[in-house]
Amino acid sequence: MAATASNFPETLTSGRRGALYGSLAGTSAALLGFVLAALSILIALPSSERMDALRDHPKWERVPSSYFRAARALLAALVLCTLGIALDSAKTAWQLYEAVVVVVLALCLVRVAAAVVALDAEAPVAGRRVAVLEYGVANDELIAGLASRGAKVLRVPLYRWALPEDTRPLRDAASRLAGGSVDFLLFTSSRQVDHVMEIAAELGLASASSPPRPNTKGSPPLSRTTRRPARA
Repeated sequence: MAATASNFPETLTSGRRGALYGSLAGTSAALLGFVLAALSILIALPSSERMDALRDHPKWERVPSSYFRAARALLAALVLCTLGIALDSAKTAWQLYEAVVVVVLALCLVRVAAAVVALDAEAPVAGRRVAVLEYGVANDELIAGLASRGAKVLRVPLYRWALPEDTRPLRDAASRLAGGSVDFLLFTSSRQVDHVMEIAAELGLASASSPPRPNTKGSPPLSRTTRRPARA
């Protein structure tokens, strides 16, 4: 979806604005949950030698106060985005309201970043052993970030996603799908999409950069539209 000054009203219709507000409200709610969870841990964490030392630090008050500020900004963004679904539903966009929402969202990013930086400054991980649970796949971005801060990272893989020992049924399914003999395909996880694409590439039906070309007109191509890589 591309918009210019000439076609902006036609591109960002009321329906699309509502969907965008809903998506932003969901993101704000998720970040608010993260901030509140971190804040509750900081305040209600049982006393320990390390926590007592941190709380006695002259600048410790910066940490919970920065999380409180981030929570207030995210709550404001959540309310504005939720109300925007109804308030900005007219055919003509309410540009002033949208400008306020953008400013509040920018403030949220600054507040959340400041909260994380404050915690990292007062409770650094340098020289400490950090255990990272891995569910199916390693989070290399998170591990690299911890290592760059001087942490000794211990990987704890609970399970791994892998292809089955016998890949013949999967190869047959990929061939039939590319050949147009499958009407629809159901995936229960994004990792299954990766496995199908991996097998399709081995069979010459797809590549890492482009979906395979079907042999029959109208047959469904293999694609990565449901793929969602894990991020830190």
